[in-house]
Amino acid sequence: MTYQQFLTEIQLQIHSLFDTDVTIQLHKIQKNNGVTLDGLTILQKGCNISPTIYLNDYYKEYQAGKSIHNIILHIREIYRAYRPSSSVDVAFFTNFENVRHRILFKLIHYQKNEELLKEIPHFRYLDFAVVFYCLLSSSSQGNATILIRSTHLSYWNVSADALYSYALENTPAQLPADFEPLMPLLNKLMPMPFPADIMEEESETPLYVLTNKARLYGASCILYPNLLDSIADKLTCDFYLIPSSIHEFLILPVLPGTCIQDLNAMIHEVNSTQVEEEEILSDHAYFYSRSEKLLTSMSEERTTI
Repeated sequence: MTYQQFLTEIQLQIHSLFDTDVTIQLHKIQKNNGVTLDGLTILQKGCNISPTIYLNDYYKEYQAGKSIHNIILHIREIYRAYRPSSSVDVAFFTNFENVRHRILFKLIHYQKNEELLKEIPHFRYLDFAVVFYCLLSSSSQGNATILIRSTHLSYWNVSADALYSYALENTPAQLPADFEPLMPLLNKLMPMPFPADIMEEESETPLYVLTNKARLYGASCILYPNLLDSIADKLTCDFYLIPSSIHEFLILPVLPGTCIQDLNAMIHEVNSTQVEEEEILSDHAYFYSRSEKLLTSMSEERTTI
């Protein structure tokens, strides 16, 4: 079965599980880094919103042997878990006074998103773009966000500079930074603690995680006023920032003889094998100088610092 046939079959079978007053639609959805995904929405009568269920990975599961029937059942479970209980008042979003306290920023890669950036307000920072979104809700079940486009600014009659001012105030307040050692954090998340020898090895080359409390677009914490300077004071040294994803950076204190090429090669390898394409932030490290209070890109070939 080809991918297009798979999409058609999924849509038909999902239709058969619901009443006729339910609308099943497929959408092409542009994601970060030029990634386009096929999203399925199930709209019930009287409700104007629905969770988007992406089908691309389901096709990979089908190719690996999972039956259409089991895929359909899983999609139904996902929908039942996340379906909204009521409609959203669309008029709410047209009044800027209603949303200005919800305006936040995030970081994406500039070059990988040049087409998208033609349609959205943004600012260039190093090789990133600072873009804006409206956080409608955030919970353990998921986050509801709306990417802010240039058309929104037109009917709000608001400038991009004003957006940045609001976001610079709102983002640290609503998504406070979270900076902690990597291994203790992983131990919290893992069912079994790491062996003592691994913990001891990690303590010799300590890694830290910089994100926000919600783990949502936490890489943007590097924009929080004075945050990198306070981290440098806490570590009492310069440090490298390793872009783990759009949601976090890893912080590595500078050690004698660190090879930048090796560090960048590791980042590239992890991105190509472990990180979803739309969640990649960058393929190289960054360097923060404690004395200069300056963040720079390490994309150019350098051997040591």
